[in-house]
Amino acid sequence: MAITHNRVATLLVFALLSATPSIAQGQTNPVVISNFKVGLVCGLNSDRRICFETHDIQLTNEGRCVYNRQLVPCTWYGYSFDYQLPTDIVKLQFESSSSVPRDVGNPTAEIEKNALVARYEMELRNDTNHFFNPQYTSVSRASLAGTVDQNTQSCSYLGEKLFEFTLQLHYPDP
Repeated sequence: MAITHNRVATLLVFALLSATPSIAQGQTNPVVISNFKVGLVCGLNSDRRICFETHDIQLTNEGRCVYNRQLVPCTWYGYSFDYQLPTDIVKLQFESSSSVPRDVGNPTAEIEKNALVARYEMELRNDTNHFFNPQYTSVSRASLAGTVDQNTQSCSYLGEKLFEFTLQLHYPDP
């Protein structure tokens, strides 16, 4: 199947993604994050997980993903953590910034083109206590060959940062 878009497509699947997260000093909110992992995703849909912890992701397009209702080649990665909440439900704010412009979307729609920053909000519930955020990048621009995208992601609650990490997304050489 030919890829019709000419940009990097990054999907942040917002589902209910080892380094130690950077916890804000003097943090007063009671959201507790533990068992934080970043890296490559593997497993069947019913048992997906971080299977290889790393901050260096080689983009290979060996996986398959649905982006904007199209099947595209991709590389899966992401992060996960366990959590304890002060109430039954909290809303967390997430941000992802990239050094390479990308198209951001999900399986059903393209949300933004040529974005350097993506922001979203999610609810966490006390009935689960585990968060897994699988993400992917589909490489479709030859002009990015050999580029290393510095992709920084963070999560905040009530204006205080819970964690932040940076991935180095390595685009394949020609």
